[in-house]
Amino acid sequence: MNEHEIEMLEAYVGNDSVEYYKKVFGELDTGKKWSWNWSAFFFGFSFAIYRNNSLAALVFFILPILSALFAVVLGGLIAILGFVLQGGFMNWFLYIRYKKLKTKLEKKYEDKEKRIASMKKSSRKLPIFAFMSLQIYLALIFFSFVSILSFISK
Repeated sequence: MNEHEIEMLEAYVGNDSVEYYKKVFGELDTGKKWSWNWSAFFFGFSFAIYRNNSLAALVFFILPILSALFAVVLGGLIAILGFVLQGGFMNWFLYIRYKKLKTKLEKKYEDKEKRIASMKKSSRKLPIFAFMSLQIYLALIFFSFVSILSFISK
């Protein structure tokens, strides 16, 4: 990654995560789609909102609900699949959004500083919404685990 790419990535993910995402996005540049993220595994929907990725938030809001519903019908272990998918694909969702946003900003602004400022503004974290969504998400997790426990106890 060149200096400008690192600055854009830092604007997108923040100072505290840039080294992690440099490594992850480097791997995803090779065409990989699966990259493990523990935060996404435990907090998929909330983590997507925190990272301001509405498509991932929508997918990972629906996924635990479907997993829990299928768990009731097919057995509790299917609920774990939703968490595994969150953990494995969240970085890919973040990577795709980053690449699209970066390309859009590079076309829109010639000035490097305007690109970086716009990237920061477009990808700012949303901790208040993440906290509120975490409450909903934890309820979904609880429902999934209740389904798993009911399956195991049979």
